[in-house]
Amino acid sequence: GERTVWAIDTSANRNMTWIGSATRTTSGKPFATVWFRRTGMVWAPDYIQKLADESGHREVVVVGRGAPAFELLEELQKPERKLIVHVIDGGQFAAATGQMRDAVRDEDLVVVEQSDVELAVEGGVTKEYAENAAWSRTRSLPVDVSGLIAMSEALYGLVNLAPPPKKQIPKNVPQSAVLTRDDVASDEHDLATVRF
Repeated sequence: GERTVWAIDTSANRNMTWIGSATRTTSGKPFATVWFRRTGMVWAPDYIQKLADESGHREVVVVGRGAPAFELLEELQKPERKLIVHVIDGGQFAAATGQMRDAVRDEDLVVVEQSDVELAVEGGVTKEYAENAAWSRTRSLPVDVSGLIAMSEALYGLVNLAPPPKKQIPKNVPQSAVLTRDDVASDEHDLATVRF
């Protein structure tokens, strides 16, 4: 029932797309994981839609430019999907990388053992972005770090991005009333009933 944020990332060679997720445990610690992975890309928007419909959690994080998953953005943002799409830029992507490293270092993150993620942690390479380090899909090859990136983006979304506020429904809405006029003279036109 806790708020869950999804994230999508695609490998540099476009062979594999990863779905990451982040939520909080009952103790309040963030929990991040790779939820699913599959070859190709085009399946991802429908899969995220299915996850959102089944879980009720509609937030998804995607890098806005410079990443293969960017191509999915238009499809994810279609109004009929009713997804809350958080588009992050390069600076936020670098912050996501740093926050993931900080959370691991500070033991402020719950994870489960996933061999693909462990391989990405061991073989992943970063690149400089301004004065930050960001995961590099191409420099990390032949290791695919996109699963780790999806986890990092989901964690960033959970910790730093807020969903839009829910619409508040007024509690004491007065009942509607029908108003009639009895002060209209017989030779006057009642604008409520006159035909133009």
